[in-house]
Amino acid sequence: MEQLEFNFKEQDDIPAAHFYAFNVCNSAGSNGWKNSFYALKNELLKAYGHEADYDLQYIEKKCYTCNGTGMYSEINRCRNCLGTGIYAKRNVLLKRFLLNGHIFHQPVGELIDCRGKIFDGYTEDDDCFYGAYAKFRYENFNGVIKENISGLIKHEPHSLNPTFAFYYLLWVFDREKFYSRMNGDLKVYQTNTLHRLRQLLAKYSPLKAYAMFHNVEQKDLEPIDDLPF
Repeated sequence: MEQLEFNFKEQDDIPAAHFYAFNVCNSAGSNGWKNSFYALKNELLKAYGHEADYDLQYIEKKCYTCNGTGMYSEINRCRNCLGTGIYAKRNVLLKRFLLNGHIFHQPVGELIDCRGKIFDGYTEDDDCFYGAYAKFRYENFNGVIKENISGLIKHEPHSLNPTFAFYYLLWVFDREKFYSRMNGDLKVYQTNTLHRLRQLLAKYSPLKAYAMFHNVEQKDLEPIDDLPF
């Protein structure tokens, strides 16, 4: 993956400090806040990014019943994948956005025979045994595909704690959500952790308290020059 520059330039869409935190969160693995970040990411790309056509991502899921061999035993073909070794495969449409000159993606649906299969929420059917189920709408796709991507996109992790980076973005772009999550933390953390967070919040500004709570080192904050410490 390319090495990103975090020095602010006049043509940048958002300040380098905000872009740094944004990229740290985007590169992080699974976290309890990741879905909330994706919602914020979509808002920021819509507000500050520039649409730049599409990429198409091909994803295969290996069959775990046969471990991708296609055979359930030496003589029996796997019924789960019908002997292919592949449980599922999808062509995922990714809308491209340029932010500070770098490409970020927003999944928009699955491409099936030049039509986009797009998630359209859930519906409830009293006659359905499982209750709520997913709905999809189908739209003709006439966009331009720039690149084909095979497999998952891999990101290099950063040294800055991604949870703190997420709280920093909330502090900058959605202060109400920051305090909402902070109050949620105070309700769910157990005794020792809760006591430590409360002590820090009583002594420091909320953002500095979270930096100390997550043991953020000063060297990792160098690209961020607007912390209210």
